[in-house]
Amino acid sequence: MLVRKIYLAFYLLSVLSAIGRGQVYYNEEIVVESKNAEATRLFLDQIEIIGNAKTKAEIIVRELLFAEKDSVSLAQMMAAQKRVQSLRLFTQVRFDIIGEKHFAVLIISVYEQWYIFPIPIFYRNERNWKKLSYGGSLLYYNFLGRNILLNFTAAFGYNPEYKMAYFNPWFFGKYKLFTNFKIFKSKVGSLSLAFTGLEDQRTGMDWLIGKRFGHFTYVGLTLNYMEIKASRAGLVLSPSGIDKLPSLSLLLQFDNADLKDYPHRGWNLSFLGKRAGNNLWLHYYLYGYDFRRYQPLTTQTTLAVRCAGFFSSGKIPVYDRFYFGYEERIRGHFYDIVEGENLLFNGVEFRFPLLKIRYLDLPALPGLESYSHHLKFGLSVGIFVETGAAWFQNHQLTAQDFITGFGAGLHFHVPYFEVLRFDCGSNGQGEIQAIVELGIPF
Repeated sequence: MLVRKIYLAFYLLSVLSAIGRGQVYYNEEIVVESKNAEATRLFLDQIEIIGNAKTKAEIIVRELLFAEKDSVSLAQMMAAQKRVQSLRLFTQVRFDIIGEKHFAVLIISVYEQWYIFPIPIFYRNERNWKKLSYGGSLLYYNFLGRNILLNFTAAFGYNPEYKMAYFNPWFFGKYKLFTNFKIFKSKVGSLSLAFTGLEDQRTGMDWLIGKRFGHFTYVGLTLNYMEIKASRAGLVLSPSGIDKLPSLSLLLQFDNADLKDYPHRGWNLSFLGKRAGNNLWLHYYLYGYDFRRYQPLTTQTTLAVRCAGFFSSGKIPVYDRFYFGYEERIRGHFYDIVEGENLLFNGVEFRFPLLKIRYLDLPALPGLESYSHHLKFGLSVGIFVETGAAWFQNHQLTAQDFITGFGAGLHFHVPYFEVLRFDCGSNGQGEIQAIVELGIPF
């Protein structure tokens, strides 16, 4: 999961030029968020796209939500620019509007990023230096110029894995279907404190098929089959020592967040339900919600809020429990492991820029000259408070079950990494934690 994050890291110290650029221009004047941008409308006579040597034009056009001969506001132009940038196919996307209100041309300039990543893998499982994995992976973004992702992985060491995956976020045009298919074989170390040092072997396949309704609403159905083998009783529940586990999951999502890497405005609401088992010796249910709101306080500041809950019913196997201390974490209790069959998380973060995003031209690498220009760099600050609890079905949840952390961090906006964070968290008892992470927490 870290393989697309390492390109050009050491070249950030050798910048040749740093030229601040806007994203949407109207007759060479930068457009900013304002009531005037909402009110100013243009008759769009023509749309031209330049710079998309590999990417099909339709992949860009379908994100606009307007077409030639439409009346379009400047605010709609700004929102469309962010949607195209959120495709994560380009280092920079610039909209230039030329003309007058009754006759305007939109020129979309895109700067394509490097798409093929044949690189070695070396990463910490569960963010633990004692649990290292190594190997190789090939990630091919924008396959066929259609924003398709192919992933081939072979990892060794802790949690060895072989995996092949295919993801297509939009196919069959107006039907707006999306799909994700993967097959895998792996060994997975137990996350449970009751089974420390033990592992199980997993072989399976996973197929998600879904449809968009409009542009922001998604409905998906996942079919999964997995065989889980373990030598220790308790890690699996079948008397044979192998859990043969089919499952069916339903996902409902509404996501109109304006910029996926670092949202400033919008909602991301999702509901998940999963039924697993074979009705003979095991069946259980998992369900939950994950609500995220990005509220602009000014044109430059954002209040990010996340409220999530995950619950279960039936006899839950160890490998499908919920945890803090692994994927889900409370900053300030970053390394504390809390285990349960239900989980709640609530967090708030206030974000504001220190250095607005600029686009850098770096020294050209042999054969990669076109990918060394228009690379972003900026710096923001986040101030956060997070709290959560994990508990078992037979336990009555109380206020004492919640753990709370707070602190602040620096968010570096860098090419290919998207966001590199340096957080400082506290548990309120005088203990301070330094945290280095990729990506936004929510």
